[in-house]
Amino acid sequence: MNFADSILNKNEVISSWNRNYTQEAKVFYPKNILDIQNLLKEIKKKKLLYIIKTGKCSYDSKSIISDMQTLVISLKNFNKIYTIKNNSVVIESGALIQDILKNIKNKNYTLYSIPGGDKISLGGAISANVIGKDSNKNFASFGDAVSELNIINNNGLLIKLKKKVDLKNFIGAFGHNGIIVSAKLILKKTKSQNVLVATKIINNVDSIINFFNQNHELRYIQLDPFFRKKNFGIGFSAKSISDKNIYFKKINLLSNNIERIFIKLFSIFIIPSIWKIFYKIFFYLNKNKTQKLDLHNFHYNSKYKHLIPLLAKKNLTEFEIMIHNNFKKNIIDLINIIKKNNLLSYYIVVKKLYKSKDTYTYKFNNDGYSFAFAFDSKNLDFKAKKNILDFLKKRKLSLNLTKTDEFFINLKRNHKKNIFFMSLYKKMLQEKNEISR
Repeated sequence: MNFADSILNKNEVISSWNRNYTQEAKVFYPKNILDIQNLLKEIKKKKLLYIIKTGKCSYDSKSIISDMQTLVISLKNFNKIYTIKNNSVVIESGALIQDILKNIKNKNYTLYSIPGGDKISLGGAISANVIGKDSNKNFASFGDAVSELNIINNNGLLIKLKKKVDLKNFIGAFGHNGIIVSAKLILKKTKSQNVLVATKIINNVDSIINFFNQNHELRYIQLDPFFRKKNFGIGFSAKSISDKNIYFKKINLLSNNIERIFIKLFSIFIIPSIWKIFYKIFFYLNKNKTQKLDLHNFHYNSKYKHLIPLLAKKNLTEFEIMIHNNFKKNIIDLINIIKKNNLLSYYIVVKKLYKSKDTYTYKFNNDGYSFAFAFDSKNLDFKAKKNILDFLKKRKLSLNLTKTDEFFINLKRNHKKNIFFMSLYKKMLQEKNEISR
């Protein structure tokens, strides 16, 4: 038995969050730094490709190498959270964001730029330079709170990085430049582990702008996919409060097999009329409401988002469009495209974003808004997809989330000039002429 076999768990079936890729892979679980270094040595010697996949929120071929054997290094065993000192903490990269949040909230701390997925690892959040509901001028994205990194570079060397000029090569690099082992994060001090959550009905696009212009610590808007006048949208905002009571409610997301089967069966009957009823009830239950919540529950209190992949009959095609100017006109025209193509979206979420103060491998280029929505791939035909992409080209808008990397690589081969809307990650792949690491 060679070293790689000794830390191989077994062949596992892995998939991307939106289920565009599902395949068998060899998954390795190193227990220490030396394990990683020895594993990389064997991989390099045999000239193999590998990916780093610890959490369960990766999209598409960021998390799977298609059309070839996939080797996965999971940092699940690297999950230590060390003692908080001077409003900072060192955490190993395999720790899940939700577990970090649980650990530090009791000490009246929280993270900056907490992403929405409950299975995102710290290393994944840094590698993708994720955004949260609290994007602001000082902490626009996750990378702004990273002050140190311990990394293993592609030559297998363990290196500590403190200078911003060095950090930027790993923040938002999607694992291309090496493996993040641990990170030192700047923490946000809170009054308690609780927040006061308020909802506000959003009547039109102007109301969206007015909502985000208010001084909320955390905020996002969910729109009705049918854009009904009385049901156009709901704004969710939250601020920390001094209330010391315990409001934490444990929510077991996607772990109940009976629930999973029920949801999958229910998805057979998802048609526009039923979806309209669902959103009518959703808006009614959340209309103009104020409540105290545990901070953790504010970020992960809904099973709805995490059940979306199960609702899709085929898989999800997701778009997150970055709008930096002419917000009102672009939003209205996007809504008209969705209506014109009779697209049934599972969700539509709007966030306000700020430009990252430092330069990273991947970041959002300017202040603006994100407009994120998702469809069942089965219902998104070529014409509808082309209408969306033509709109992006005409308005010179950038795209953060996409269906597959192959789609864009094929697009480059056939239409070499039409790659303006591609994220930096996709451009990196094309330059390397590969699908993933």
